[in-house]
Amino acid sequence: MTTEEIKAGLQRIENETDTNVKALLLAALVCGEFRAAGFEPVVVGGSAIEFYTDGAYMSGDTDICWKGLRIPSPVEKAAVISKFPEAEGTIRTWKILGMYVDLLGEVTTYAESDYTRLETPLGFVELQPVEDLIVERVFSARCWTGRNEASEGCAKKLIAATLRGEAAVDWSQVERIARLPAYQCSAEVKQMRDEVAAILGQTEEMP
Repeated sequence: MTTEEIKAGLQRIENETDTNVKALLLAALVCGEFRAAGFEPVVVGGSAIEFYTDGAYMSGDTDICWKGLRIPSPVEKAAVISKFPEAEGTIRTWKILGMYVDLLGEVTTYAESDYTRLETPLGFVELQPVEDLIVERVFSARCWTGRNEASEGCAKKLIAATLRGEAAVDWSQVERIARLPAYQCSAEVKQMRDEVAAILGQTEEMP
């Protein structure tokens, strides 16, 4: 985008009143500029969960990792971010329009699913597969160091979104990932899915 197009995009974001939509539009604008520079950005972690759940979970920042062969260097990150007027930050964390964007490392995925693509008026974003995110958050909530209430709530909101049909998921892949040596939390995943299903009034349990 030209400087004027970026400014127009930022103005559109600033005028938006929905916090979740603001974050999604900013992610699309930033990812688009990195894509134009030859990188393949992916929104991950809590940020991806925020977009999967349409704001039911709010992460507070946007986490971006990279797929493909190229990861931007600090100089390359700064060159792209410098296109955004008044952006400020460090090698990792930047603040644009009062919202934080974290530029991280290579994306980690165990899922066989494609990345989810969300279209917006300011371009598209790709999200880490939902199967990875469910297992990550359940592991963090119940297997890491005692019970993590923040991860617990996040995982339940994401699972609820899938059970309501708001986000597509392959539960056989979730089970496979949960059984991997990296996590070993299939029992915890099943338990949490059944708990959420019970709250939603669904009777089908995870096999």
